[in-house]
Amino acid sequence: MSYYKGTIRIGHFGFKKKVFNSFYVQADDILQAMYKIRKKPSTHHHKIPVDLREISEDEFIIGVCVNPYSKQYDNELVPQTLQEIKMHIVPVLSKERKINKNYCSGNLAKTLLAIVNACDSACSVSEKGLYEHVLKNWIIYNYEHQDEILGKTENVEEKEM
Repeated sequence: MSYYKGTIRIGHFGFKKKVFNSFYVQADDILQAMYKIRKKPSTHHHKIPVDLREISEDEFIIGVCVNPYSKQYDNELVPQTLQEIKMHIVPVLSKERKINKNYCSGNLAKTLLAIVNACDSACSVSEKGLYEHVLKNWIIYNYEHQDEILGKTENVEEKEM
């Protein structure tokens, strides 16, 4: 199993600015990924992805934890809720571990599962609210710093040497 990111062009808003929507799926191969992306429940499901590529588990977690529709309309990041994460993301990560027994989870997957487990084991409403707030901030931080987290940016000090 692999993780894939599909990008679909959904139109433009004023000034001919193109708007894209990204979908993240887990699939056996690229054809199955394309099929799953086209079957996603959205108003744009009939469109064929403009870009479809295999991504790492970390990039999958960073992308899928943010609501894709919030970024294009409001320019505000809206993290997925705890219930959405438990219903859609945790089963995908669990499925990978069931299929590949030798698969070693990345730090982001371990942290996400630890925060979700902490939310589930909270003793009071205030404690659960605190953990959900931590989860929200963690998701936003990872999304805003994804280039650094994924190692896509070079350190300026290394560049000068």
